[in-house]
Amino acid sequence: MRLLPLFLLAFATSCAEAQEFQNFECEGVFAPDTSHARIAENFGVGNVTFAQIAGDEGTYPEATVIFPTVPAKRLSILWQGEERQTPNYIFIGEDSAWTVHGLRVGMTIEEVEKVNGGPFMLGGFNDMDRGAVSDWQGGNVTASSGPCRIDVEFGYGYLGVPISLDDSLESEGPYSSQDPTYRALGAKIRSISIFYPSAQ
Repeated sequence: MRLLPLFLLAFATSCAEAQEFQNFECEGVFAPDTSHARIAENFGVGNVTFAQIAGDEGTYPEATVIFPTVPAKRLSILWQGEERQTPNYIFIGEDSAWTVHGLRVGMTIEEVEKVNGGPFMLGGFNDMDRGAVSDWQGGNVTASSGPCRIDVEFGYGYLGVPISLDDSLESEGPYSSQDPTYRALGAKIRSISIFYPSAQ
């Protein structure tokens, strides 16, 4: 009977660790002068790999991937050269719990407005804008993390959504986060990208 409380404690600790959000800062191990070797040394060689990831339009670029087998901790760094010493950008995608300015993948527009302290502006869902935030309207969130630029993109479940190809949201925009059509789509953050100075 004494083992039960210990089991529950271990289970609760495991859940807490899985739900712990890691905050990204463009400094330290993720500073503009970082490298694959430095990242592997910091997170442990066994927790870092160099592999292909899913990119835009069916591409599969190679990247340094942190915690490749743990979706909540996963983060990918793409480089500007084969030497893996000049970062191009970092990609935080589906199921990752990394946060940037209090934002994380999966947040709804309403949740992001709460973090920002007010509405913000977004692009449409055409190929160029892809639901990207274009202006935080002077809110709590900024478009930078130190020397890096932050891009936040929203997406929505395409199947069963009553939106036609000639709908206004298919144009460039910008649109307010309070646009009723945007809210009706149930749009959520689908990715956060951090671009380095040399790539801007």
